[in-house]
Amino acid sequence: MTAATRFRSEPTVFYYDNDRKVYRPGNHNNRYFREEIPLRQAIRASDNIYAVHTIMQVGPEAVIDMARRLGVTSPLGAVPSLALGTFPVSPFEMASAYAVFAGGGVRTEPVAVLRIEDRRGNVLYEAAPRREQIISPALAYVVTDLLTSVFDRGGTAHRIRHMLHRPVAGKSGTTASDAWFVGYTPDLVAAVWVGHDRGRPVTSTEAHRAAPIFAAFLESALEGLPPRPFPMPEGVVRVNLDPRTGMLAAPDCPEKTLETFLAGTEPVEPCPLHGGLVSEEIRGEKDHREPSSWWSRLRRWWGG
Repeated sequence: MTAATRFRSEPTVFYYDNDRKVYRPGNHNNRYFREEIPLRQAIRASDNIYAVHTIMQVGPEAVIDMARRLGVTSPLGAVPSLALGTFPVSPFEMASAYAVFAGGGVRTEPVAVLRIEDRRGNVLYEAAPRREQIISPALAYVVTDLLTSVFDRGGTAHRIRHMLHRPVAGKSGTTASDAWFVGYTPDLVAAVWVGHDRGRPVTSTEAHRAAPIFAAFLESALEGLPPRPFPMPEGVVRVNLDPRTGMLAAPDCPEKTLETFLAGTEPVEPCPLHGGLVSEEIRGEKDHREPSSWWSRLRRWWGG
């Protein structure tokens, strides 16, 4: 699965358990794009159909394995609906899991007490949490870059963009009885859950409260820290794609979308609709592409 992977956003029937069972998910308010969409667009709009296509392709067992590596310990079932959050997970676990992406792929064991000192300042106890590289820094960055899209126009968190004054990645989530927003910067991860302990349905107004709570808390908590970008590690490349085909943009493509990939997973076939030739400028090395992307992102972060 890469940012160029495309699935059709429309009502879809999924068969599983050797075609003995059927799953019919739907998008929120029955809104569909009715065309093939890429991963970034699916994340931005929280497209359920794309999410289920994804788990069907990679396998729910692989998803559970990754969740365990990220620190999720709650019971999870290997079924297609796992993609849409049908198994309860605590806010503590969600914040811990997202911290891996914020930390460049390193999982740090969560602790409640960092240090205990006596009245003279002598350290009586200091936590030494275990740290483990769970995923590569490059993969963590690519996921983070995709998760910044929810704040773009048309994204599920676009309405809180004016409340944020620093680079942020995150994801919203909504069910009939609860609403989530889990997000992070390079300095802080926070998980917000709004709902009822006994499962009473939330109203549409209540469902929209999680993201503003997240934004208000984040900016208050980081008030004394300057904004920091997510650092791009080695092993990440950006290439221009044709948004209609998801293939490398040719010089004559009327539209180009700059997309992020793990090095070696980026598309290599040129767009056949507009000449099919790819210039070296488009397929240049990372340091030839990064300045323009960085500047455009900086302008977006600061509301330009």
